This record gives sequence, C-alpha cells and structure tokens, in this order.
Amino acid sequence: MVRKTMILALLLALSGCVTLPSYVARPDESMATVEGVRFPMPAFCADGVGYQATPDKNGRFQVPTGSRVSLYASLQLHDYGVTYMCHPGASAVFEPNGTYFASIVTTSSGCRVDLVRKDEAAEAGLVSEMSKFGPTCNPWADTSRKAKGAKGAKGAKGK
Repeated sequence: MVRKTMILALLLALSGCVTLPSYVARPDESMATVEGVRFPMPAFCADGVGYQATPDKNGRFQVPTGSRVSLYASLQLHDYGVTYMCHPGASAVFEPNGTYFASIVTTSSGCRVDLVRKDEAAEAGLVSEMSKFGPTCNPWADTSRKAKGAKGAKGAKGK
C-alpha cells in the first residue's frame, strides 16, 4: 500500500500540473466582466502573472482593466480514441466596467479565441474588440512569479 501511494505521488509530481492563484482586486480597482460562451477552464495573465479565472454560474468572471490582459481557455475533445486539445489565447485592454463575451472557435486548422464587447450604440449590440491581439504571456509558463499583493511579488501594485 505504501509503495502504491509513493508511486501515485511521484506520478502526480511529474505530471506538470500547475495550480494558478485567484486574482484578488484592490477595493479601488476597476474591473471588466467577461462572459465565457464555450470558454472552458478560463485563465488570464495580468502584469505577467497567471491567474485562474473563477466564473460564476453564468460563466462570467472579472478581469482587471487599464493594461493588456491575456485570456486563455483549455478545450479537450474526445472521439473514438482520439483526443484533440487546444489552448487558445488572446489579449486585450479591457475598459473599466465593460462587458465582453469570449468563446473558442474551432476550425479544421485549429482553434482561436473570439472576443467581442457589448456596445448598446452598435446595431447588433456587440462590436469586435479592437484592442484584441495574440496573447502576451502564458499563465502556466512561469510559476515563479507571485500573485499580485503577495510579499515580494513581481509586478505587484503597491497602493
């Protein structure tokens, strides 16, 4: 039994699983709302640090505004012994109190993140997010960076 436990612990340690911290906003910090539509297991990078997004029951989560934030999702499809994995990302500068919709679009050549902003003045009520670019950081790549506000955190805003 002890040997099985040790082998299981070793396999888990070698699996490369990374647990990301949750983002904790300052009381005076403005945030934007992102609603994930077909956006499983969302994560984001802010100030070069990766965070796990925590959606509510409707798939909405908060992201900081005022600087570029990279959004990510993780999609896994299984069919007849074949597994398709896709981890698309996109980045944008989110507007304070803005509402956005993010989704994964799959194509024959891969997948991507579509990001649109709610805009009541637009005919359809939605507009393409013009600040959208490719992701600027990978939340799972550098786990040595500390979450905002942590002692000695890189990129932490001390106010």
